[in-house]
Amino acid sequence: MVQGHLHVTIVEAAKLADKDQHTFNDSYVEVYLAEDDKQKTKTVKNNERPVWDETFDFELPSTHQHIHIEVYDEDEGKKGKSIGSAQI
Repeated sequence: MVQGHLHVTIVEAAKLADKDQHTFNDSYVEVYLAEDDKQKTKTVKNNERPVWDETFDFELPSTHQHIHIEVYDEDEGKKGKSIGSAQI
């Protein structure tokens, strides 16, 4: 049973740990309530202060949930390297 809707806007990041040796991160964000319903921002290439300004909509289940936000550095052909995360 759905209890409502949640709108999450990923605006920007600053002072991210640099995972690339010679360039800035190619950063993207995954946001989700459940592992099987992950949503992802576009990748902002070679930027130390990425701006996404993207909004995601989620249906809230009747059970208590946390929202997970994970920031990654994208690497061609590999899973991104984790830069940081938060759970709210």
